Amino acid sequence: MRWSIVLAAAFLTGLFFGATNAAVAASEMNVPEKVRFAGPEGIPLVAYLFRSTARLSGRRPAVIMMHGRAGAYSSRAEGTYDATTLSQRHLLWGKRWAAEGYVALLVDGFGPRGFAQGFPIHSYGHRPEAVNEVTVRPADANAALGYLRGRPDVDPIRIALQGWSNGGSAALAAMAGSSPPATTLSAPVSLGR
Repeated sequence: MRWSIVLAAAFLTGLFFGATNAAVAASEMNVPEKVRFAGPEGIPLVAYLFRSTARLSGRRPAVIMMHGRAGAYSSRAEGTYDATTLSQRHLLWGKRWAAEGYVALLVDGFGPRGFAQGFPIHSYGHRPEAVNEVTVRPADANAALGYLRGRPDVDPIRIALQGWSNGGSAALAAMAGSSPPATTLSAPVSLGR
């Protein structure tokens, strides 16, 4: 499935780090909800759902977040891989999106395949094909898209894709897929008032 997106990484980064502290403080919510859905070839994927604690009416835009080669979890997880040990980067972004009224979904593409600890720097040539960012992880993004489109609180035509490093490559590969797009994301995203 081809993705179309209007977000630029530099634009988002600038807006994110230039945002007011009030929005981030307002996002200090409970631990994100762990969800499961079918991934490629029936692999049960794990993801973490961030939502606003405010009562928002109607369907909300959403963001699928794809982690990089280090994985979804903190390097200090010490074998505990769950919502309480997500990396600070992923927690911060998930909370930020939720504070802005988005539903954010962090997909753990490594844990369900036995690599929750992620991979060290300079390990590109030694990573298994099961976590390939061009051939496998884009299918994870598309599975997450299907999951979010099935949620009653998500607007199925306003779903964006965000990725870091290896997850950024997966996001680009997902957007360059060969299938025609089911929908096109055309609403600009604004982080700020």
